[in-house]
Amino acid sequence: MWDVPTFFFSYAMIGVFPVLFVLWKVLKKTKWLKPGEVDLLKDVEEIDEYTRNFVETPPKNKFVKYFDKIFSS
Repeated sequence: MWDVPTFFFSYAMIGVFPVLFVLWKVLKKTKWLKPGEVDLLKDVEEIDEYTRNFVETPPKNKFVKYFDKIFSS
């Protein structure tokens, strides 16, 4: 069973996403890169170093603890 709000939200995003993407590219003046020009391994060593040395901090309150449970892997 479907309802109007879910239908509208789902299909509206098909039109909204391209508009937001183009606005971001124009307003932030970012480059349009070809797939062959993108360097996906640029900062891998720095990210690996951060991941190895990451020390998890305990949650400050119940709100943070709740969202950590929901959004952590």
